[in-house]
Amino acid sequence: MVNFGAIDVINGFVGGLLLGISSTLNLLLFGALTGVSGFVSTSLTLRLRSGLIWKLTFLIGMMSAFLIFALVFNTRELEVASRTVELYDPDWSSPNAFRLLIGGFLVGFGTRLGNGCTSGHGISGLPRLSLRSFVAVGCFFGMALVTANILHHTDFFELQRLEEARESFERETTSLVVGVTLAIIIAIMIAAWIISFVVEGAEHLARELIHNVIKFSLGFVFGMGLSLSGMSRPSKVRNFLVFDKNWDITLMMVLIGAIGFNLISFQLILRKKKEKPILADEYHLPCNNTKLDWKLFAGTIIFGIGWGTCFFCPGPALLAALTTSAGAFCMIFTVIGMYAFELFNFVLEKVNKKNKEEK
Repeated sequence: MVNFGAIDVINGFVGGLLLGISSTLNLLLFGALTGVSGFVSTSLTLRLRSGLIWKLTFLIGMMSAFLIFALVFNTRELEVASRTVELYDPDWSSPNAFRLLIGGFLVGFGTRLGNGCTSGHGISGLPRLSLRSFVAVGCFFGMALVTANILHHTDFFELQRLEEARESFERETTSLVVGVTLAIIIAIMIAAWIISFVVEGAEHLARELIHNVIKFSLGFVFGMGLSLSGMSRPSKVRNFLVFDKNWDITLMMVLIGAIGFNLISFQLILRKKKEKPILADEYHLPCNNTKLDWKLFAGTIIFGIGWGTCFFCPGPALLAALTTSAGAFCMIFTVIGMYAFELFNFVLEKVNKKNKEEK
């Protein structure tokens, strides 16, 4: 049986279009690609010269869209054009803690090793016709499908069932928690702009403020796309990856909406790549679109195993972390996985340097 629910299909497709519009505008205006795992990694490692300020601002905009929906409606469900949209799953329906721990760690480590996730390789890579991205998407989707079905059909892990669903807790505390969180991230954004002022100097302040407002808006649209499409709900991802009577095509519609839109828009933009982006001096695109190395294969396979285990990738995990303990737990171990990669990469570089010196 296939779930062809009209509401979910429409929400998934429209959400995908919003993801496409956001990433297209990012390329058109700033000559940059949208990859959430890279944005999170840059923010965690405080790499100022790697676009820390604008990437952090984008993430804050993305989180704000999700939080504003939850704050305004004070619920995990909202009505959009007479259609019900579930923003996140209740904790009792999420994967158990061990799956979130293992899966989150592998997602964090794998996305850094493979240099991308569903947004970087999928939404931004495939429309550029990048060979690396085609290989990456094939690897992580394939491994996610295999992993999810093995774990499901062998009952290797049981779904977490808390003794009491936390619906009453959510109703009573969502407004307060979300309001405080939104205030905190706005404060972080203001702090980021102050850092930008200190680094760039007063003469660049107005330009940077305008750019950051636009980046915030692009992140907001991206967050709306994730929220509307159901990508922040592990149940949606699980029902797509696992082949059973509840198989759900929503995620496919998200990809069709996002990649289909970008396939047209990216090609139109990149045909004029010799020209400058509207608000930047140059395009910031990968030069190794055809280089296939062990890091790409290993990283995307590890990411796929993690994604098929916990059903979260970095962007949706970041949003789910704002409202559910399952999302927060998964995001914590995703962050740990990213830091583990930084340590691994540091040691690897030292070993390679030593080997070169010995030769």
